[in-house]
Amino acid sequence: MSYPEVVVLTEEPSIKEVILKIWGKVPDSSEVSLKCIVHEGASDLERSIPRKLKGWQNPHARFLILRDNDTADCMVRKNKILALCEAANKHEHCKVRIVCQELESWFLGDLKAVEDANLADKAISHKQRHMPYREPDTIQSPIPKLDALLKKEIIVSNQKITIARTIAPHIDVERNLSPSFQNTFSALCRLAGESLQSFSA
Repeated sequence: MSYPEVVVLTEEPSIKEVILKIWGKVPDSSEVSLKCIVHEGASDLERSIPRKLKGWQNPHARFLILRDNDTADCMVRKNKILALCEAANKHEHCKVRIVCQELESWFLGDLKAVEDANLADKAISHKQRHMPYREPDTIQSPIPKLDALLKKEIIVSNQKITIARTIAPHIDVERNLSPSFQNTFSALCRLAGESLQSFSA
């Protein structure tokens, strides 16, 4: 089993919806296979990392590990996961990205996408010019903040996957103001290129 491949490990399913949609905007995506593996929370993700990395048979696979920050110290979170990658002897093929603070921060970084998804009662994209939406990763509780922008019958915590699936097609990778989104997209681009280069060597 040998082909260009990027494997994304996530702690929950809603972020997979976004990755699947933005993958098509990665320059080498048409030549590289994408696989998303969803876990049942952060603990399940971290427990599975050494086993999955050690057991992966494709030598050209590159790995992106995504974990919510949840208001903790992002470097502590990242270093813990990097240590797991190193223990599996796959750290050179892995990138770790911490989502600040949660996936919903990415949506707050692109209010035009939320608006275009027809989830808001009124126009909200103009708010992007102002705080806190200008710096979405600094919002400590993004879910209530997103809830306040959406139609009353929509409750983010009860519909995370549906909301992600609805907003994801409208996300503009250049417009999004979330640094953690931009860092994640850049990692996808870099890993796709590395995997393709490894396969072609």
